[in-house]
Amino acid sequence: MSRRTKFYIFVALLICVTFGLWFRMKPSHSAMEMPAFSPSLSAMKSFYQFEFLPDGYPSRAGAWAQPIYGVYILKDYLGQYKKSPTPELEKALKTVAYAALNRMQEYKGGLVFWYEDALERGSRLHTKHYSGLTQSYYAVIFYKVGKLFNDQVLVQASEKMFLSLTIPIEEGGVFHRTPYGPVIEEVPQHPSSVILNGWGSALLSIDEYATLSGSRQARAIFNESVLTMTKLLPLYDVPGVKNSLYCLTGFTHIRMTLPKEGAKITNMKIIVPNQEEHPVPVSDGEDTRWKNYFLKKGLTSIEGGVKFTGKTGEFNAILSLASFPDPNKIEFSFDAEEAMPIKMEIQVGSYDPRSSRPVENTWIEFANIAAEPGQKITVDVPMEIIKRIPYPTDFKSKINGKSTNLYHKIHLRILKSLYDKTGNDAFLTFHTKWSGYLQDWSMMPEYRGLYVKEGKGVQPLWSGVQG
Repeated sequence: MSRRTKFYIFVALLICVTFGLWFRMKPSHSAMEMPAFSPSLSAMKSFYQFEFLPDGYPSRAGAWAQPIYGVYILKDYLGQYKKSPTPELEKALKTVAYAALNRMQEYKGGLVFWYEDALERGSRLHTKHYSGLTQSYYAVIFYKVGKLFNDQVLVQASEKMFLSLTIPIEEGGVFHRTPYGPVIEEVPQHPSSVILNGWGSALLSIDEYATLSGSRQARAIFNESVLTMTKLLPLYDVPGVKNSLYCLTGFTHIRMTLPKEGAKITNMKIIVPNQEEHPVPVSDGEDTRWKNYFLKKGLTSIEGGVKFTGKTGEFNAILSLASFPDPNKIEFSFDAEEAMPIKMEIQVGSYDPRSSRPVENTWIEFANIAAEPGQKITVDVPMEIIKRIPYPTDFKSKINGKSTNLYHKIHLRILKSLYDKTGNDAFLTFHTKWSGYLQDWSMMPEYRGLYVKEGKGVQPLWSGVQG
């Protein structure tokens, strides 16, 4: 064997040894081993797709750190620890708490866990924001874990998490002062969505935080906001399909029909009384039904609006019941070579329990305008039509492969809890009425083969369905 060959063999061996040492010493990016979940959370593991990241934070399938997942794990481990404290559970609680804390940021005196702008994750709001529901949950669980282990860092963090609930929605927060009173927004959309289960669950957490911490500010917000809810509850009632609304907003398409092409529509906005005005831009290509925009078909983009290249054009619109009894309004400027009529129609559909949006859509005319060149036009969208836009709770979620309604029963639980805490008859009235709806589902053919969440599993609605 030549000297040169021996040298090459030596170099090759050196490279192999060096690579082997580096591979053994490099940091691991595999999931952290954590204690087992309780049976109730284990039953939901496949639904949530929990997977722990290297620092101990629970992710969704290892892909992203869903902000609320930390709450679910902390609640589960804390419940286990109180029944049977172990060093492993104590370590897990601290690990998950600090992994969550390290992902939070200071914001206007609060401490928030941001939801990032990510269209592919299916959020209702595709801009960076935080959630009143998630923040209220963290305020409670951090206070409990901090007190349990005498960890003042976690206790002080819990106060800042609560303070994030007081930041006005106009400043990027979740506190929405409506004409009816304050609302804590689960998702701070524009216009305000007022998601019932998120608002109600946040109120119950604020009540618990006030009791634990003695916070007078938390108690005052709870007392005032529950009164707001009693005023808005009738808007969530959908007796026609014996259901409750998930929120007060919904999306639809609005169609404008003109006798000839060439007209220009500029400065369009949708106005929900007592809220900010919301412009209608041209589609940016990253479309979600949860924002306003012109569809491109039959239209071309111009400065401040669109020009009709055909006789019809449509725009996606977010409308809200929150202005009840006042209608939503559409405002725009019209320009053309001559006066012409504009017919405006709105798309409305029917409820299908298996769908998360209306089906069998039809067009309803709600305005016919004699438009003059250079005219600024305001059109009312009647409240009777808007009532058909927000969608009742659906059965789109799959648990153990079964189409399941998650939110109507959550609404019932919230109403019962708020009645027990306040004694306000409005909560009892709607709890009784909506409980009756749940019983009616078992006799309605459209609910055949569907389920509701019950305890650790699901329960069939129809007597002929085998669980």
